[in-house]
Amino acid sequence: MLVENKVKTKISGTSSIRVISGRWRGKKIEFYPADGLRPTGDRLRETLFNWLQYDIEGAHCLDLFAGSGALGFEAASRGAELVVMVDLNAATVRQLQKQTASLETERIIIWQGSAEAYLDKFQHQFDLVFLDPPFDSELMAQTLEALERSDNVDEATKIYIEYPKQAVPVLPDGWSFERQKTAGDVGYGLLVLS
Repeated sequence: MLVENKVKTKISGTSSIRVISGRWRGKKIEFYPADGLRPTGDRLRETLFNWLQYDIEGAHCLDLFAGSGALGFEAASRGAELVVMVDLNAATVRQLQKQTASLETERIIIWQGSAEAYLDKFQHQFDLVFLDPPFDSELMAQTLEALERSDNVDEATKIYIEYPKQAVPVLPDGWSFERQKTAGDVGYGLLVLS
């Protein structure tokens, strides 16, 4: 567990993170802990959104493996025009819907299903994609391949990935890191199509 991953657990079984900046700054977002769920911590989110400070306003964002919603809610809070959050887990999706309703926003869409199914079904051009699958799975490689095949990204799209520091993913041909860092056991970076 990372030091910067400040997740508070309540007795009721939910945990919470807080939105760092923007319209909903300080707002607590509750979620149910689940196997493989690692909400992106404050420090990593702050770094990511500093990288994206000139890209986020008015952006269309896709949060695959949304989990707690940390990245999607932060993007919407900072001015993204549209955020689509995708998650397979029904309980997670219900909680994301509940949190979205509490924010009284229509800029966030929640979709239940796999990342690959979403990419195969919908063709919408996204400016930013957040990709943070469970570490102990093959989902990173599968989803990068699905993104490469999809019409959801182009050379203007930036793709944020989180991965185990010791297992840097193999990138599709023509993709490269624009930025890359590590924090504890986590590697993270922004990918671009070159």
